[in-house]
Amino acid sequence: MQRLTGLDHLVTEFSFGGMPHEQAEQNMRLFARDVMPVLQRDAAFQGVVEPAPLPGAVQAAHEDVFAPA
Repeated sequence: MQRLTGLDHLVTEFSFGGMPHEQAEQNMRLFARDVMPVLQRDAAFQGVVEPAPLPGAVQAAHEDVFAPA
């Protein structure tokens, strides 16, 4: 996804629905223990990289993009 979109950050969700707080905390701790170290070593997360153009896609200038927050 990083190469295709230029993703330079990650948003995670550790709790959803009626999940107990303890389970959500366990999800967060497992992510911090097992996933974060891998991402921190991954070259794709070592800075902003321009996205690769998609085959046949028309590349628009950034000022032409409307992306409400």
